[in-house]
Amino acid sequence: MAPDGQIGFATVRFENLNQEPVPVEVVDELKALSEDAEEPGLSIEPGGSAVVWSEFEEPGGAESIGFLAAIIILLVTFGSILAMLLPIMMALFGIGIGLSLMFLFANFLNVPDFAP
Repeated sequence: MAPDGQIGFATVRFENLNQEPVPVEVVDELKALSEDAEEPGLSIEPGGSAVVWSEFEEPGGAESIGFLAAIIILLVTFGSILAMLLPIMMALFGIGIGLSLMFLFANFLNVPDFAP
């Protein structure tokens, strides 16, 4: 509790012996309980990695549409499949190299918790 009594902080720890993510249902229940406990002048904001990961949506739809749009635009612009594949393959190759280097360096360097 802050000295002026305006800000308080509480920690809720989930016992997770199997190192599995906290189920979304549990986090949703925690959010509902915090909303029910709010009163005028009292604001409760759950946070932490369990809350962040519960709000994370798997990629899929938008990325697929963007990838297909890029293929169509490149095919129309360059006029051949081979010319269209060259920038697509270079982009995928660059992503693969970047991720590989990131995973390699993560074994030797400390990565802060707030890093994306």
